[in-house]
Amino acid sequence: MSAVKLKGTTVKLGVVVASLICVMLFTLSTFGIHDVWPASLLLLFFFEGGAKREKIKSIFSGATVGLLAALGLFHGVELLAPLLGMQVSIYSLVFLAIFLLIVLGDISHTLFNNYAFCYFTVALIFPEQSTLKWLFALYVGGAFLLVGVTYFISVIHRTKRLGEESVSVR
Repeated sequence: MSAVKLKGTTVKLGVVVASLICVMLFTLSTFGIHDVWPASLLLLFFFEGGAKREKIKSIFSGATVGLLAALGLFHGVELLAPLLGMQVSIYSLVFLAIFLLIVLGDISHTLFNNYAFCYFTVALIFPEQSTLKWLFALYVGGAFLLVGVTYFISVIHRTKRLGEESVSVR
């Protein structure tokens, strides 16, 4: 059986991401924001997308649309429930929201994408919508995490390039 070997870059990235998340948790908690899942998901999607900066706009936009769609669903159910009943209102609006998130992707994939669907789905887990706090966590916490991580990645790439240059000079 071979021994498992950790990569130095992975360990450093783990320390950086864990530290950034802890700083974000502390900072946002001073503003009374304890639900930071929107920022954490953003970072997860960034890494899942290959840490490509060009995906950042779609992640932020889709996340915003998903959170607002969930809020719209809650308000829509409140309006329709007295007329149609609670279950029919919920099922009708869930169907409509999911249908629109998928179909409108043909018109604007930046806004209506898998990120929107995911944020919409996660937001519906909560019985009380905290959309403004979630948007604050998404934009402030998410931007903080992305700036920190992209800076760290650029330092790693720069260090590797410098190391390669020094090797090739010899």
